[in-house]
Amino acid sequence: MGKFTMIILGIYILYYAVNIVYDLFLKKTNSVKTDDTEVFSIGDFAERDHPDIIQVGIEDAEPLNVPNSFSPSDYAFEEDPQSVSETETEPDIEALRRKFEQEEFYGQLDEALENLSKITEPTHKPEEVQQDFLSRQEDKFRQMLNLAETNVQMVNVNGIKSYKSVLPSFN
Repeated sequence: MGKFTMIILGIYILYYAVNIVYDLFLKKTNSVKTDDTEVFSIGDFAERDHPDIIQVGIEDAEPLNVPNSFSPSDYAFEEDPQSVSETETEPDIEALRRKFEQEEFYGQLDEALENLSKITEPTHKPEEVQQDFLSRQEDKFRQMLNLAETNVQMVNVNGIKSYKSVLPSFN
């Protein structure tokens, strides 16, 4: 088996040695260097693709589709004194009624949330419960360690002597 692996190893070494010698000395290289480089300039692109500057005014803007909750009477421009005076003298009764109902609804919602938080307030503080739980777990752990130290027996299994800790079950 060893002679066979040595023959295979020798064949691999001979193969790679022949490839290296062929690549270094015998292979004819046909390397034709062509200049494929091109020079680009950002200035050339800027001159070629020069967009025209267009002035856009407010009169060129398209009308906007606004949601129904938007009311332009709430946002009067200062340039238009007539619209400002109209909103001050003639308030929209329907809009004021809707705003009042919304504020009343949110007030009732806040009261309900406060009452709910008072009802669901825990009677025990979480820190006290956690400390109590940790102290109980620590006591159980110490009991287990004490029993493991005191309840060690030498057991003979098939002529092999070993030490075994006998632990009772915990609740």
